[in-house]
Amino acid sequence: MSRKSKKPATDSDEIMPESDESSSSGEINLNPVLNIEDVGSLREQLLLVFDQYESIDIDASKVESIDTSSLQLLVVLMREAAKESKKISIKPSDNFLNCANLLGVSGMLALAETD
Repeated sequence: MSRKSKKPATDSDEIMPESDESSSSGEINLNPVLNIEDVGSLREQLLLVFDQYESIDIDASKVESIDTSSLQLLVVLMREAAKESKKISIKPSDNFLNCANLLGVSGMLALAETD
């Protein structure tokens, strides 16, 4: 399988410890647009941070557009985290939250549903 060189689905400093004292927490900053073309890169980056940290904060506050494949990937991440007793938190933008609500996955992503 050939790989195209493309922009990662997260910002360049997407994986970072929250403090120097502990390597148990990491943070991922999602790009404003996430679609099927980005899901492979996003998966690789999520796996890397998942293997490194016990607690992961996902900053989705700048997400303007996210498709089903990206949301499904995050749902799988949440399920795997629960199996391994890891903590994942997501800080959603309004658009991220609206898409998650529309697809009925806000509960699976531990997001508060809106009307």
